[in-house]
Formats: sequence, structure tokens, C-alpha cells
Amino acid sequence: MSFSTQQLQLLFASTNKGKLAEVRQVASGAGITILSTEEVSALGKRAVPDVQENADTYSGNAKLKAEAFYAWSGLPSLADDAGIEVEALGGAPGVWSARYAGEPSDGKRNIEKMLAEMEGQSNRAARFTSFLFARVTPTKTLTAQCYLPGRISVAPHGSAGFGYDSIFIPQGYEKTLAEIKEDAALRSSFKTHRIMALEKIFPELSRALTDDALRTGR
Repeated sequence: MSFSTQQLQLLFASTNKGKLAEVRQVASGAGITILSTEEVSALGKRAVPDVQENADTYSGNAKLKAEAFYAWSGLPSLADDAGIEVEALGGAPGVWSARYAGEPSDGKRNIEKMLAEMEGQSNRAARFTSFLFARVTPTKTLTAQCYLPGRISVAPHGSAGFGYDSIFIPQGYEKTLAEIKEDAALRSSFKTHRIMALEKIFPELSRALTDDALRTGR
């Protein structure tokens, strides 16, 4: 495969377009070009790996994806795993958030199941978790983790975003995350759990990518 060497480049190991947009939003300020799996696949004429996220921790799943895509592409690769943890449900669904209502993963069924289990609950405290794992070189890895506290709404509101965004109200707000993402003024200043984790990891990631580029000429 052939890639431009004009800028620092990083493969984001996910096919989720919502997540990709958030990563590119932060990376642009760090001078890093984010490559999608589709772009790398098209250039190399190889199918995107289907990584089984079967670890029981966020860190384990993020590591599985980053390592698999690094091996596949030969490029520094960043992966994330995220989930929602509800206090009244003992921290569930957590790492199993995407498959909460079973296979195949279905966002609508996940929300319906959660709202049914939360019916009548007065304690609606919850938080989103994002864990990032970057494989930069064969010997260099970086990680970051951040949380977004809030609560579960009694019904879905808003259509922007993905996952549980339409039933999660961030702390300090009266709108769901989906509604915030629909509002241009709110969206421009709001930081999701993923954006906070990205801002945490990108300064060191930029330095590591620069060191690697100088060492390899990539």
C-alpha cells in the first residue's frame, strides 16, 4: 500500500462514522490525518478485518482492535471501546452495551430493553466510558480513559448521534446527548466522553507519531 508522507497519519480502527467524525474533529487540531478503514481498504484492495470484540473489559476490546488493524495495515492504529454504565443496573450494560439486547447489535432494541428495565427507577444515574488504545510502533502503545456522567431519561429524545445518545442526559444539562448534537450552538462546545479521551491522548500520540516518522521516514 502507498500512503502520503506529507502529514502524520493514523488509522482509526472502526467503521462507525459517528466515532470517526469525533476523532477527526480532535485530530485536525493536532496536525494528524485520520485514515478510515474504508480508505485504507480501498487503497490496498483488501477486506476490512472483522475483529471479534470478545474481551470482558473496555481496554481489552480496544487493544484487540488496534492490534488487529495495525497488523493488517502496517500503520499506527487507534481504537476505542465505549459503553454506558447504569448505577441502578449494577453498572450494566458496560462493556456489553452494543449487544445489550442480544445479537446482532441493534441500537433501538438496546434502548427499549434499558428503558423497560429502568421503569419506575428513581435512581437514574449513569455514565459513558471511553477507553482508547493506540498501537504506534511494535514497541510503543498509548492509552487514555475518560467518563461522561449523567442520567437516563424516561423516554428517547432527539435523533442525532448513535447508541444510547437519545436516552442519556449529561450532567448539567436538561437535554439528551442526541438533542445536544442536534443543536449547533451546544454541539460546538460540548465534549463527549470520547472527545475528552482523545484530547487526553493526542498530545502524546502526536509526539510519538513524529518520533516514528523521523525514525522511519514514513
